[in-house]
Formats: sequence, C-alpha cells, structure tokens
Amino acid sequence: MALSDENEPTKATAATRRPFQFSLRWLLALPVWLALFFASIAWWGLPGAMTFTFLFCLGYTLLVRPPENATCPFRRQYAVLLPVWILLCVFMIPVCLHSSLGLLFFWVLFLFAIVSTVTFLLLGLFLPSMHWFCAGLGFLVVNLFLLSPLVSRAGPAAYRMQCTNNLKQIGLALHNYHDTFGCFPPAYVADAEGRPLYSWRVLILPSIERKPLYDAFHLDEPWDSPNNLPLSQTEIYDFLCPSNDQKRSPQRSSMTNYLAVVGPGTLWPGTGSRRFGDVADGTSNTIAIVEVRNCGVHWAEPRDLHVDQMASVINPQAGEGISSAHQGGANVLITDGSTRFLSSNFPAKTLRALLTIAGGEGIEAEEF
Repeated sequence: MALSDENEPTKATAATRRPFQFSLRWLLALPVWLALFFASIAWWGLPGAMTFTFLFCLGYTLLVRPPENATCPFRRQYAVLLPVWILLCVFMIPVCLHSSLGLLFFWVLFLFAIVSTVTFLLLGLFLPSMHWFCAGLGFLVVNLFLLSPLVSRAGPAAYRMQCTNNLKQIGLALHNYHDTFGCFPPAYVADAEGRPLYSWRVLILPSIERKPLYDAFHLDEPWDSPNNLPLSQTEIYDFLCPSNDQKRSPQRSSMTNYLAVVGPGTLWPGTGSRRFGDVADGTSNTIAIVEVRNCGVHWAEPRDLHVDQMASVINPQAGEGISSAHQGGANVLITDGSTRFLSSNFPAKTLRALLTIAGGEGIEAEEF
C-alpha cells in the first residue's frame, strides 16, 4: 500500500500534463501587441518600433516563467547569447568590411543570424512555446536593427573591391601586351593622316577574354564607323566601375571609368609607346590608369585624361580629374600592376610626381 501511495501523486501529475497550446490570452495579446507596435512607429518611427519589439520579446523570454509543461531550457543561454551577439555586431563587423576576408566573415555571421532566427521561430510554432517564438522574434529584430545598415555599407565596400579587381585585370592585360610586343600599347591608334581611330582599350581586348570582339573590330577604321560602332556599343564590365552612376543607364553602358593620363612625360605620350625601361622613376612610383567618374568616354573612343588639363586633386569639385563614386577617394592602377586608393586629401604635389615617368621627384613612403 505504501508503494501504491507513493505512486499516486506521480500518476496524478502525469495525468494532468498535456501539450502546451496557444490559448485565448495569446489571441487577445496579439492585437494589443500589434497596436503598440504601430503606435511605436507613429511615435518614434521604425527604430522605435523595433526597439519596443526587442524589449518586449527579451522581457517576456527572460522574465515570464514558462508553464511546467512547456519549459524553455534555452532561456539562460539566450540571456548570454543576445548581448554577446550585439557586441560582436557593433565592434567587429565595421572592421570586417575593410578586407575581403572580413567581408566573408561578415556574410558568415549574417547567415548564422538568419538560420538562428528561423530556427527559433519554427521551434515556437511547432513545439509550440511562446518563449521560443519570442526569442526568435527578438533575435530577428536585433539582426534587422544592427545588420541592415551594415548590409548597405557592405554594398559600397564590395563595389570598391570589384573596381580594384577591374584595374588589376587591366594591369595584367597591359603587362601581357608588353610581354608580347615589347612595349605598352599607345594611347590611341591613328591613321596615315594622324587622325585618332580607337583607344588602347581596344588593343588589350584579347587579354581580358574579349578576343572575338577584337577579331571582329575593323582596325583600319574609326571606333564609331558603321562597321565598328555596333561593336563599340558592347558593354564590357572590366571597363566599368560597378558603383558608377553611368553603369545604371542602359544607353551609356558602353562607357568606361578607367582612363590613361596622356601627355608629355607620362606613360602615355600619344601614338608612341613606352617600355618598362623608360620608367626611370620606378614602376611602383608611376600611375598607369586612373578612375574617372561619369567621364562620358566610350571604351573604344580614343580619348583619355590629359595631364595638362586635369585637376591636381582627387575628386575635384569642377573640371576633369581623378574621381570616383567611392567614399573618400578613388582607385588608381600603378605601372607595376598594383592598385592604390588615393584619398580625397591626397597631396597635389605627390600626385603630379606620380603621373610622370622620369620627373626625378622623390616620393616618400608615407606619402604614397
């Protein structure tokens, strides 16, 4: 009998347990929460509404004790994970956006956030447990609040990186041309009367995997002749910066953002060609190609940036010069094949020195 008496409470407890279900109070609480949510939007805007949702979910998950038959063992871990995740997003991700490895780490974190959020929400729906659901909803709000601005920043960072890769591809093509012909291509090709026909960009087409386009080009005719104009309208992504405004215009997709700095004393004297041996200042101290925003130059057009007509600053307010849609500066290709990002406050004297091949100017390492 004693054994039977001891088992009676256990049987009674087991008999009273039943799967947790959403009750009427949750159906009544949902309209109230929605009303407060939209009121928060009206009063404080979307950031205020997201903050309200986060505080509601965090408070419910941590403070409201779950029913005995719908325990949420993740509560303590959730209380630790959420602050750690916020600190990681605030302090680590802005640093990550400045390198390719950092961008990869950022997207891994972002994927982890999405998977975790979906997991919490599904657990809340199918267990079912309102604690799990609120944990997922709170985690989602945190991700939206912290990661959305960073995603918008990751876009420009990726565009700048792609622009750098475009310039490196052009640099490799110029070096391949030099290996084949013993010199760099001329700034433009002219006919017997000295009239410019097409630019150096046409001559490097085979080295950027555009040989069929090069073979179809009539090299004895101008770039805009009836035979060449349809070919010149081809969009070549290697000649376009992805962050530039003109790329978004279909009628201007055949433009370029990468120009040579032509003129006396530069790497591009005109119809003549330079060799590595001509660069007395050193290939690591001489600019080969620069980035110019919305320059209005077709990639096949024999027109570039003249050294005597360009501004001596980066992103000039008026006139032609080295410029870009990137924040804080512009990319340039160095003759040795490397790239540099020149800030908007780059010294004008140093910039002029970098544009010449044998000026004899001394350039300090900290200047460049």
